[in-house]
Amino acid sequence: MPVSVVNQVSEERSLKEQYPVGEFRINDTKVIFIEKGTSFLTVAEQYKISLARIFDFNDMHPHEIATKDQLLFLQRKRKTGRNDFSHCAAGRNLVRNSAA
Repeated sequence: MPVSVVNQVSEERSLKEQYPVGEFRINDTKVIFIEKGTSFLTVAEQYKISLARIFDFNDMHPHEIATKDQLLFLQRKRKTGRNDFSHCAAGRNLVRNSAA
């Protein structure tokens, strides 16, 4: 197997292993992990959300199935973070902190 294919397979496995099965939360927003080939209509029906809203919540153009393993948000993503403040390590500023 060529190296690029091996790397792609191991990246997909590690992405799948990072997230739990079923619904969970990221920044107080409901999200699921879906695998390549998952039908968006099936997800919409399962979670009782319109298909249009799923595409809107995930900033996606409408299409039938997932073309890659990915996170799928089931609610609108928050525009603000949980905390009003960000902590920077000594010697760093907000510009350098965000680039790290």
